[in-house]
Amino acid sequence: MSKPEQERQLEQLYLHFAQPNSLTMKQCLVLGLSVARGAEAAAPPIWAGLRGKLKKLPSGYVALDILAPDAGRKAAGDLLDKLLWGCLAQKKDMIERSVMGE
Repeated sequence: MSKPEQERQLEQLYLHFAQPNSLTMKQCLVLGLSVARGAEAAAPPIWAGLRGKLKKLPSGYVALDILAPDAGRKAAGDLLDKLLWGCLAQKKDMIERSVMGE
């Protein structure tokens, strides 16, 4: 569950890291993660997503079951693939603009 102080910390991280490095929203990912075992993993905390200024950023939630990690590993991999796609798309756009002389 997202708490207001966590949201403020994420906002500060974004302001001090992502913006100065000219990262687009597609190049950022906020990943919620819980690690549990067996029955505890069957009922992960509710992920309401980001709120406030950060709600436009891509985000996701992964529940990892220590006893059966494959489903969580796949979910995390899917989110990271999406992040990588965004990074590559941005790089491609930059290369195309430089070739076109923009």
